[in-house]
Amino acid sequence: MSQVADLGCVVTGSSACQIHHPFGRTAQVKGVGNIGAWFIIPLHPLCHAQVDQGKLGLQTLKDDSDTMRGDGDKTKDMSLHELEKYLYGIILRRVKNRPDGLTSDVINAIAEYRR
Repeated sequence: MSQVADLGCVVTGSSACQIHHPFGRTAQVKGVGNIGAWFIIPLHPLCHAQVDQGKLGLQTLKDDSDTMRGDGDKTKDMSLHELEKYLYGIILRRVKNRPDGLTSDVINAIAEYRR
């Protein structure tokens, strides 16, 4: 987790961040196991607070992400869970050495997971 936190907030780039578990720390997928421990996103505390603020919070996250990356065309129609998965993909590309337990089965289970 510290390797992910060291990347900084995926939305704003701030070094101050908290780890967000979109499906909770203990989310399970039959045949794969715990994916909650692996589906983590570093967010600035204010971005983390926006996650629970409904449509306004979602739009704020999208706007902030667009400001940093210019990805508004990609994110404009995304739901919160789609945005979280999109941001997770960015994190996966930035992590240099993936831990042994983060297998392609886990990554695929996260991509396909529905609440």
